Amino acid sequence: MDLSRSFLAAKKRSPKESAVVSAACCNALWTRDRLVRSGYELETNLCELCGLQVDTIHHRLYICTDPGAVEARNRVAEKMSKDENGTWWPKNKIIISEAIASGELDPMYLHAVFPHPSDVQPGPALNTGARFQATDKAV
Repeated sequence: MDLSRSFLAAKKRSPKESAVVSAACCNALWTRDRLVRSGYELETNLCELCGLQVDTIHHRLYICTDPGAVEARNRVAEKMSKDENGTWWPKNKIIISEAIASGELDPMYLHAVFPHPSDVQPGPALNTGARFQATDKAV
């Protein structure tokens, strides 16, 4: 959640941007698909803009073919970022490609939630046979 906190703490964000990011981070955005799965009766769970695919957060952010959605996505993708070596590159375009490839259930690209390092790093080795001894010698 540190990424979302630092994004929200930035003074250059509008109240609307902050509200949308906050809602996305805590899963408070209700798509048509989520409404239908929660028991609401709708005519369809397809996207209101393109009408081609099921309306999910992943679809709205990365897949929707509605001209307005494509334009907004392209505005973000075209921004260049400078890395620590001073090289400019299209970081956002790469992130969008990674998000599309990650699929609909990846919390990193949908809610800015990353796994804790202890969840992805191996635990301590068990029964290694290593032995440690205390000595009287000063090091």
